Amino acid sequence: MSILTLDGRVIIPYTGYSKHVALLQHGASIGAAKLWYDKPRKQFYLLVTLELQVADPSLKAISR
Repeated sequence: MSILTLDGRVIIPYTGYSKHVALLQHGASIGAAKLWYDKPRKQFYLLVTLELQVADPSLKAISR
């Protein structure tokens, strides 16, 4: 993964959640991303959305 910082571009290793990696391998695409800092743990996280093609739900599938 490559992140543009104030000091220039930084390349870091990426370890993804196995289910998300599987979705990417089967056609999902990467959407928006947000860098989040957890102050108590002093840890950065990259939150990434996935875009998936899904069928429109039928009226029968919607329950009240």
